[in-house]
Amino acid sequence: EKAVLEDLFTLSQQIDGMKKKEAEINDLINKLQTDLDTLSVRIEQNQESYALQREALKKILVNYQKRGPASYLETFLSAGDLTTFLKSLNILKDMSKNSKKLLESITQAKLQLEAEKEQLAQKQALIVQTKQELDKAIAEMQALKKEQQKILVSLADQRETFENELNFIENMWDEIKVLFGSIIQYFN
Repeated sequence: EKAVLEDLFTLSQQIDGMKKKEAEINDLINKLQTDLDTLSVRIEQNQESYALQREALKKILVNYQKRGPASYLETFLSAGDLTTFLKSLNILKDMSKNSKKLLESITQAKLQLEAEKEQLAQKQALIVQTKQELDKAIAEMQALKKEQQKILVSLADQRETFENELNFIENMWDEIKVLFGSIIQYFN
């Protein structure tokens, strides 16, 4: 009984430790959930920005397709002097440069969005795994504690039987002591 009680005490301490660890992990889970929410908002904002940039590029390309490449050539050729020609050329270069930057920006935003989604999935998996491990450990400790308590109850039931046996042996011993005393007097 003493050993079982010591085991129960140790298990109770370990369960209390696990509950403290559970509180810490719950705090960690709450922090991760906050990070998850922040990341979700950021992903949503990046998706909106990505969609807007794609729409802007789409408009530029549609405009270019409607006007056709010949219209830009006509603009250059219709220039009356060198200054107008150079201005038209610079405008076209700026448009091309800005379209290229927009396309690069869209590509970069897409890559960043995919990375953030992957990070979000990893954090969600970490939360689930951590919670499962903690629940499993606590369940094992609780099961062990219940088993030890069953053993203690069983020992308590057996204790009464053993105490009755010991009382019977003590009574017999007391009777035998009287008998031995009589036998010793008889031999004396």
